[in-house]
Amino acid sequence: MQKSTVRDSSLELLRIISVMLIIGSHFAQYGGFAFPHENLSVNRLWQELLFLGGQRGNGMFILISGYFLISSQEIKSAKVIRIFAELLFYTVLISSLAAISGLQDFSLLSLIKTSGLHKSSGYNWWFVRTYLALYLIHPYMNMFLRRLSREEYKKFLKAIFIYWCIIPTFTGWQFSGNELIEFMCVYSVGAYIRLWVKESGGGKVFILYGILFVLADAVVVLLLDVIGMKYDIVAENTLYLCCGLLKPFTFLSALCIFLGFIRLNIPHSGIINTVAGTTLGVYMLHENIFSQRFLWNTIFRPAAFQDSAYFIPYSLAVILAILTVCTLLELLRSRIFRALSRGKL
Repeated sequence: MQKSTVRDSSLELLRIISVMLIIGSHFAQYGGFAFPHENLSVNRLWQELLFLGGQRGNGMFILISGYFLISSQEIKSAKVIRIFAELLFYTVLISSLAAISGLQDFSLLSLIKTSGLHKSSGYNWWFVRTYLALYLIHPYMNMFLRRLSREEYKKFLKAIFIYWCIIPTFTGWQFSGNELIEFMCVYSVGAYIRLWVKESGGGKVFILYGILFVLADAVVVLLLDVIGMKYDIVAENTLYLCCGLLKPFTFLSALCIFLGFIRLNIPHSGIINTVAGTTLGVYMLHENIFSQRFLWNTIFRPAAFQDSAYFIPYSLAVILAILTVCTLLELLRSRIFRALSRGKL
């Protein structure tokens, strides 16, 4: 396995697309929508598909991590410090703004809640916490994965797919686990691709397969929406078959799109790589218990557009606006941090 560890612009572009999918899912999740299940509409289906896109974006992020980190044999303390520094910076910044706005008092407890490290924080910044845990254990995972033969690795992935994807989806029987277990499963797939899959041609074909799986998601949700118009129990679970990192269509669409992008060979782009480097900061800035209230309840108010003919373009405009503003803020933060580290500020 003598492949370059340099991240090319193809996967960096995929990273940007992934964070856009995640922003879109938050638009759908926190927008305050109240679509009646008795009525079908294009806007309702779009909101449901936006919501499902978040886990697809998460899956592509972790596939990228597995693809690159399988070559790593140690934890880079500089990376851990950098992520914690970023986490601390946005914790203090957002807590301060929340205190100024009267949403909370500025105290040690409020800082802990904002950081997502308190039990009352719920899923606040859950992705960062889980990704850090994955990064801290990845060298030990690599020791196991790299010792497997190709056939043994295939059997391992088949077991993952059966026990954490097929059985839970179609029987409701859940094995013990959490987000970290799911990340470890997806990481193992990304690592397998780096170790054993030849990356020659077929990029656009794989992306087409990924789009077809997304359309399959849409068909399943639409069918359940139709059935749910008559049966309340179905209406309450229309997203069940598709909502989850390891749900079949969600995972397969993320996997196929990932396989397509590693074959695209997009020429190196400094702009793409720079924007992609801000994605974790973009996530931290917009996905926080106080950012959520400010963005979705005060600024954008998506529910006000749920019956509008402009709902779809409005949602896309909001996603681009959040990505643009948060990217610029993260670039400013990283420049300040670099200046501080060099003693120039």
